[in-house]
Amino acid sequence: MNEREVVSIILPTYNRAHSVERAIESVLAQTFKNWELIICDDGSIDNTAEAVEPYLAKDRRVQYHWNTYNQGLPRNRNIGLSLAKGELVYFIEDDVVLDPQCLEILVATFKELKAKGIYIGGVGPRSVEPKKQGRLLLLERYMGNQKRRGMVAPASMGKWTGLAYQNFGVGNGVVESPLLPSWSLFSKSALDKVGGYEGKAYNRFNYSHEETDMFTRLADCGYRLYFQPAAVAQHKHEDRGGTRTSPIKYYYYYLGAHIVFLARNFGWKAVYMIPACLSFIAFGILRGLPALIRGYEE
Repeated sequence: MNEREVVSIILPTYNRAHSVERAIESVLAQTFKNWELIICDDGSIDNTAEAVEPYLAKDRRVQYHWNTYNQGLPRNRNIGLSLAKGELVYFIEDDVVLDPQCLEILVATFKELKAKGIYIGGVGPRSVEPKKQGRLLLLERYMGNQKRRGMVAPASMGKWTGLAYQNFGVGNGVVESPLLPSWSLFSKSALDKVGGYEGKAYNRFNYSHEETDMFTRLADCGYRLYFQPAAVAQHKHEDRGGTRTSPIKYYYYYLGAHIVFLARNFGWKAVYMIPACLSFIAFGILRGLPALIRGYEE
């Protein structure tokens, strides 16, 4: 097996024994066969190790690495990256199921774009997700869902606020995008050049924004990201394990991490972007407060 032609699939997991097998099975079912699967268990205290063990005996391409203590998602991803042999790396998650041709399509797209002389950093798939439920999500409708529904591009970032808007369930062809799903295919050399995922700055905020931070650093180095809707991944949204938390904590983490993101990546522009972001969010909360109290939108 040519190691440089191998795609290193990195699967970080934490206390998801109930779903990790499903993710592994979707990798085994890929039509693209030249891969290695690196499972990075971030110190799980459930029976994740027992769930993974049969696959280690079943397929030599499957590896299992267990952290002796919880490193956090960004560092755990970087551990997988350090173990990867291939020039292309694919980050999957333990609540994601890949369609059988997903990896084959992404690899072919990456190679086609690279052959055109594009300085490519990564390619991401279309993501099918269940409809989110919950009263607090009404606020998202006022602050982003209307814009998101009208999007023809898979993602955009607010010029004044730096807020990310994404709709990875759409698309009619390969397009350039400033953001990609977490479960995307990347050039390992590109990730190595930018230092991988930021493992420290966002740890206070449950590791929100570490991906957007990395995408921004890739763009600053001239790398381009593309969205390929012909490749499909199913995001199952597990409500336990991993980095899942309560809705209120989620919004607190998101806001704190966003301020860190602006300060880290926009220099002096953060002086006006942070107040603009806070004002936008405050206005959105005020507009959405009646619906939040009622529990539905009129």
